Amino acid sequence: MKQEFLTYLQNKKSECVEREQQLIADERKDEANLCKVEANIYDIFSTLYQASCKQAAENEEEADKLFMEKAGNVPKNWHISLEKAKEHNDVPKILIEETKLKAVENIIRYYKSL
Repeated sequence: MKQEFLTYLQNKKSECVEREQQLIADERKDEANLCKVEANIYDIFSTLYQASCKQAAENEEEADKLFMEKAGNVPKNWHISLEKAKEHNDVPKILIEETKLKAVENIIRYYKSL
């Protein structure tokens, strides 16, 4: 599972970077920035997964447990930030936080499907 998941994350990050470059070329900077944010999330979760595997000494069951724990903790602040942005009607911040949370949702859904 390890390599398949890491390949998935790398491919999704690459897709985001390509989309970002196309949007920049089309002079759609705001949308390009959201792609950059999404690419960063795939990168963060790749690092989290690798750290979990290393910490678990390659024990797949332990790595899974650690990764799911970390994956659940990371977006907690993003949920809080989203709620605050909604309270202040901060549309750019809302879009950024929603982009992060949607990426996390997709990552976890894919991970659980393996």
